[in-house]
Amino acid sequence: PILIGAALFEGSGNEGVAFVLDLTERKLSENALRESQENLARTEQFSLVMATHTDLEGRWLKVPPTLCKLLGYTEEELLGRGFYEFTHPDDAEADWNQCSRLIRGEIKSFDLEKRYIRKDGSIVWVYLNVSVVLDASGAPVHLRTYIRDITQHKQQEQALRQSEERYRTLAETATDVILTIDQTSTILFVNGAVEKAFGYTPAEIVGQKITVLMPERMRHRHEEALRRYLETGEKRISWDAVSLPGLHKDGSEISLDVSFAEAGTSDERFFSGILRDVTERKRTEEALRKSQAE
Repeated sequence: PILIGAALFEGSGNEGVAFVLDLTERKLSENALRESQENLARTEQFSLVMATHTDLEGRWLKVPPTLCKLLGYTEEELLGRGFYEFTHPDDAEADWNQCSRLIRGEIKSFDLEKRYIRKDGSIVWVYLNVSVVLDASGAPVHLRTYIRDITQHKQQEQALRQSEERYRTLAETATDVILTIDQTSTILFVNGAVEKAFGYTPAEIVGQKITVLMPERMRHRHEEALRRYLETGEKRISWDAVSLPGLHKDGSEISLDVSFAEAGTSDERFFSGILRDVTERKRTEEALRKSQAE
């Protein structure tokens, strides 16, 4: 079937003149466009990426249901209001400055992480990608913004940062040497207690192999044990609270109680250890044994 449009006109001699147009292609195009718009609207209801339009003053012209849900407002409460009304005060200026540069044609688009304030007063973090829509003459018409909720990611970042800060505080106040090495035995982190036990500052020791803290006779044993463990998972020697000799910066040997634990992932493995200098305790024990023997 085809769709036609017809018009009938009366001629000069009472005869009729008809014009017939084939409208099939136009109707098919209109139907395809309408179906595409309906599909887009259904997708936006569930998409994690929220597409919005704002005018050149920052007022919302279009907001998806997902953004309404994220902010706790109805569509009617958001439309016509400026996005800056819902932006955290500390982020509003930076956001609008970038939008102004976009409108002036200084940049094509920009990305930004910022905070929105929900209707209940709570904070959500979002990632924005903003671009400008131009008319046929190249003049800006409105702004198109893609928004993604990154609140959970930010909360995880903050929790990790707090955990790292607590660990670092604990490590720096500990009297035992706390260090981390990668699977090549390179020292990634060591606390300040290393200076008292081994004579090195943390800056001198980070980036070096842990074998620099071992007597020569122990280095091959360590490298072989680590290689075997990485290949097979077999511990050649136990890493749980073993007594081993260490090497001071001045060349003298010290006595250590050593504990190591594996961390990281299969792709990025590393090991955290605690080294306790027990040299004085060992000397006292040895002196006591000699005294008892005498």
